[in-house]
Amino acid sequence: MVADPALQGSAQTSGAFPAGTYVIGTSNVIDGGFYQAYWGWPPAAEAYSNNQPNPWQQFKFVPSGGAFTVCNVNSGACLTDGGSVVDIGQGTDTWLVNSSGSGWTLQDTRTGQYMGAVPSVSRGNIPMSITPVSIKLGPG
Repeated sequence: MVADPALQGSAQTSGAFPAGTYVIGTSNVIDGGFYQAYWGWPPAAEAYSNNQPNPWQQFKFVPSGGAFTVCNVNSGACLTDGGSVVDIGQGTDTWLVNSSGSGWTLQDTRTGQYMGAVPSVSRGNIPMSITPVSIKLGPG
């Protein structure tokens, strides 16, 4: 799937969502401390119990061309669309961030897919979705 060119550089991201450091999820969050692709392990991002303050669980949302890069505070490894799951440390995709109910949708501008729900299972993978999924983003 290829992202709709109209989505690239969308002005709605910069005004509605403030750049900053966030945790992705609520009771379970994406945990960059499990980034193991460096050692030859699978590159899929994993969830773990939210235990703030923990910079391994915090991600910087930095503006980039109307969207945001989403990179871990400690390692600098960024989140990308890995096809069926969210990968970490495999490149640098940009994400459109738009409000959705009491949360936010994160849409990869390269593929058009959305980040799925952060699983409640420890060390579970974060799926990608063809439909929008509202995700909580908390202060990091």
